[in-house]
This record gives sequence, structure tokens and C-alpha cells, in this order.
Amino acid sequence: MFFTRPLEPPRPRDEEPAPTLDHLLHLLREQLGATKDVSRALMNVLRASRSKDRSLVAPLQAPRSVINQKISRNRRFATQQYSVERLRRVAKAHGGTLNDVVLALSAAGLRRLLSEQGALPDKPMTAMIPVNVRPKDDPGGGNAVGAVLASLATDVADPVLRLEAIIASTRRAKEQLQGMSKSAILQYSGLLMTPTLLSQLPGAVGRVRPAFNVVISNVPGSDVPLYFRGWRAEALYPLSIPFHGQGLNITVNSYSGMLDFGFIGCRDALPHLQRLAVYGAEALEDLETLEALEARSS
Repeated sequence: MFFTRPLEPPRPRDEEPAPTLDHLLHLLREQLGATKDVSRALMNVLRASRSKDRSLVAPLQAPRSVINQKISRNRRFATQQYSVERLRRVAKAHGGTLNDVVLALSAAGLRRLLSEQGALPDKPMTAMIPVNVRPKDDPGGGNAVGAVLASLATDVADPVLRLEAIIASTRRAKEQLQGMSKSAILQYSGLLMTPTLLSQLPGAVGRVRPAFNVVISNVPGSDVPLYFRGWRAEALYPLSIPFHGQGLNITVNSYSGMLDFGFIGCRDALPHLQRLAVYGAEALEDLETLEALEARSS
């Protein structure tokens, strides 16, 4: 581990300044404000659910699926790699973000694989997407990660319409967080995750609707090549952990102009998992072909 400055010795407890009344009142006001923001966001989700607004995803809206059951100890790991610039071109052409295209490729692979196995849910599958809530100039340690839910539109056959549905869903999810404090986002994210914790109770897995179907994470990495004893690292494929109720995890890591996908899941719950990597690549080619056709016709 390398440090840019010397480590300062920890301050003894008896030297730590006692919190002032103004500081305590500030914390209290911050928590009260966060609670109001969270209540407002939950009401938005409730209203969207009642109006059958599919773009704003609520917890427990996810359909039951084969990847949300009790899993075995057997694992399968697959990888895929794309140029960041290639994905950004597709995202720009459709008015979305790089992360929207990541979700679209994952959704396309899931839809095709589950269709082949006769296990594709009729309703759109959903994803939990971790989001960083730490400001760029925040030097604090520890994790500061929130969460949003988004539709994968796996019930939509047309790849362009599926991507558009994903873009609309992630946009609504981000709007939920706009104007929220860091504390409010963490509170709201905790409430979104609560059903997942409840599903870990003995006998609950597979009997209750999942809070979401799959976690899809996009983790920023190094923009420049890394070396170890003169050997250049060609790719950095992330490896996560499936658990009961979440038999598939998709994590993406950016590295030196590339985006490295890591698919890991229960081999018994999701046979032929490696096809997700292949089908995602074919889905990207389909989007690029459609993009070129639309460019010619305009």
C-alpha cells in the first residue's frame, strides 16, 4: 500500500473535542430533513405502483425467477470485454448512458438464456444498481454507497424498445435521488434493501417475491494500464458472491479504456451461464446494426 502523506498517530480519546450544542442541533435537523426526503421518495414509488407506472421500480415488484431461489455450492464464472468508446457510441445514439447500455446487454443475455430454458418471467425483471453518493472532494473513509432499482425490460422483444425502457427507468430512479442529502440517500437505499434481508430468514427464500432479481454493478477502475513486475495486466474481471435468493451477480469493471464484465452464478439454478457473455455481445452488434440503419434512413 502506498501513501501520499505520512500517517498521523490517532488522537487519544481524552483529546477528542466534545460535540457542541450547535453541532448536535445541526445533526438533528439533518436527520429530520433526510426523513422528509425519504418519505417523499417512498410516496412517489407508491403512487407509481398504484398507477402501474413501470418506469419507477418499487421493492418486491420483481417477478419470481429461477435465479431467486435457494442455490447450491456449485458456481460458474464467465467474462466479456468491450471497448468503453464502443458502448458510449451506442448510448449516445439512443440518448442514454454507458450504464444504460451495460444494463441493456445484461438484460438481452438474461432474456435469451431464460427463454431457451423456458424460465423467462412474463413481467420485466429488475436490477439493483449500487450508486456512489460520496462527493469527489470527500476525503472520508468507509463505504458511501446507495442503491436504486431499475427495470431490465426483459419482457420486451425489440432491442431498441428494451433499451429505451431501461433508459426511462434509470432516469426515474435518478430523479428520486436528486435533491436528497447523502444521509437521505443512504436511508432510502436501506429501505429498498430491507426485503432482501428479510428473504434471508430460514424458509423464506423462494417463497416470497424478491426485492429485485439481480445486482448489476459498474465499478470505476484505472484509466491507465497497470503492471506487476513488468507484466502488463490485460484485463481486470470482477468476481462477486452469489447467495440464497440472488443466484446471479453481474459486475463490471472499467480498465484502461475497456469494460470488463464478470458473470458469476449458481450453476444449478442457471445452467449454461457462460452464454450470457455470448448473448450480450450479440445484442451489442444488433444495437449497432440498428443504429447504422437508422443513420442511413435519416
